[in-house]
Amino acid sequence: MKWTLRSLFMSRVSRHWTGQYRVWRTALDWTVWLYLLIPGALFAVGTYRSWWQHPPDWLVGLPDPLAALLPLIAALTGGLRVFAEDADVLFLRQRPEWRRGLAGLGIVYSCLIHHFATAAIFGLLTIWLVHTIGITIAQMLWWAAFTAACRTAYAIVKHLIGARRNGWRKYAALFLAGAAMAAAFLISSQQLLSTRHTATMQIAAVVAWIALAVATICKLRARGTFWHDVLTERKAQLASTDFLLSQSVERKPRVQLRRPILFRQSRRLFRREDAGTVLAEMRLKSFLRKGANLRIWLSFISVSSTAVLLSPAWLSLPVALALPGIAAVWLRDQWKEWFAEPFLAQFPWEPPVARAGASISGFWLLIPGAAWLVALAGWTIAGLWGAAAGLALGAVVWGGINKLFATGPAA
Repeated sequence: MKWTLRSLFMSRVSRHWTGQYRVWRTALDWTVWLYLLIPGALFAVGTYRSWWQHPPDWLVGLPDPLAALLPLIAALTGGLRVFAEDADVLFLRQRPEWRRGLAGLGIVYSCLIHHFATAAIFGLLTIWLVHTIGITIAQMLWWAAFTAACRTAYAIVKHLIGARRNGWRKYAALFLAGAAMAAAFLISSQQLLSTRHTATMQIAAVVAWIALAVATICKLRARGTFWHDVLTERKAQLASTDFLLSQSVERKPRVQLRRPILFRQSRRLFRREDAGTVLAEMRLKSFLRKGANLRIWLSFISVSSTAVLLSPAWLSLPVALALPGIAAVWLRDQWKEWFAEPFLAQFPWEPPVARAGASISGFWLLIPGAAWLVALAGWTIAGLWGAAAGLALGAVVWGGINKLFATGPAA
């Protein structure tokens, strides 16, 4: 068989979808379809039909600007497929135009997939956008085209940044690019929601498609990105397998030999040199150096802050005082897991030392967030003076309660 660029691309697309079908077939057998998926689909269709005829009251009460949130998330989470393989470095070495052709076809493929996904998202939002907000079908279609173009363009930008940058420079560039894209997307979307002018979204869609064309040209002209293309393609092919096995196979921890961002020189945090303080320092450094802990902690603070600000003034203070209890329970569980690690278990820690380490580290992890939430509640009640009083109140209340979560030999 004489291979052409088109036949090579179609064979790789076919092999990819065949592999995905085999992976999902192992999890979605006939019992899952019969008892879960089919009844769930019928229930979803029936609910959607009833909502289309009579939108629920809670949907009618949602603010209009919130309608841009789900399309924005979709625009920020797109991926790029280039269908590059390891062997291409040998077999396509003499044909660089084929590698660029595969990348170009991959961009077209990714754009089509993004259009289908965006159409599904806006299909679900049609009840809200058309029946509640009052956007016309034409305006919604232009908005969907704008979202799909932004999603593909940003996917190419993320791919290029990942190939050109490493370490903190990579994450800084991704943050700046994401912030710029989110700002442009929200400005255009809010203009449509506030003015209902179709021309606004038409201009935004045209600009987004021009940006997509420029990003495509940059990708096709980029050099030295082959191995990043291969790595990205491997992750895309194994995404379904990784998702299905994430809860059933215990992963081995990755050993990272890079210097951490925080506490690079590992200096002392406290002046005291007793064993409990040293143990607390070790726990604080371990907690703050782990990205998963920081993501959970910052997410909790963000959600809790939103809950306090959205609560009525008379309820904001009880909510702000109660929410850190959830964080305290999680911090105690995280302490138990950390304290049981093999490295720490080899040392004969005495129960008073363990309690002191849990109390000191828990205090410094819990108090800033608790004081912040109570300060927000105080600000909603009495302005700046209330915020200042809330800082002191949150520190005092949860400073004492923290000791209750640090009892026992291993806390």
